[in-house]
Amino acid sequence: MKKNLVEEWRERLFHTPDSTCFAYVAYLMMENRMYEDAFEILMKGIETNPDYIPGLITLGIYFFKKEEFEKAKDIFLKVVSKDFENIRAYEYLLKIYEKLNDKESLLKTSETLSILDPYNKEAREYLARRASHTIPVPTVAMAELYEAQGHYDEALKIYKEILKKEPQNEEIKKRIEKIEKERSV
Repeated sequence: MKKNLVEEWRERLFHTPDSTCFAYVAYLMMENRMYEDAFEILMKGIETNPDYIPGLITLGIYFFKKEEFEKAKDIFLKVVSKDFENIRAYEYLLKIYEKLNDKESLLKTSETLSILDPYNKEAREYLARRASHTIPVPTVAMAELYEAQGHYDEALKIYKEILKKEPQNEEIKKRIEKIEKERSV
């Protein structure tokens, strides 16, 4: 039945080649695993309608299904540059960044998607997973708090971590010396 539907829409597209129905026809073709035909129709349709968002999304889906993730990413980035609130494009970008192991872009996209669609399951799950694995950045305030509570080992670890990043920091060196001196008494 779907193949008859594909042929029916393909016929409509043949009679009106500048129609935007190319995106729908190509999508139907992809559902029927007619990828090369879908790609040909997409390229012709986008040539005539270069800013047609559903056509660009369908092309992005085509590249995603073909596991050409960099090309898919470029298409979906083009979509969100034209339509910042396009949730479907962000959902695909989320999947793509996961496949590409691009953690920074994955985080930014998850945050954006969770703002646009607070109920988006994938974005919420990624942010929750990331939050559970986040290690706090060592700060002087954190070390001082440990020191004030008498947790000198923890304070010393943090001061030493800060000193690795700031080897010229004399104040941190003095604090490390003070704690080490007090612990040796």
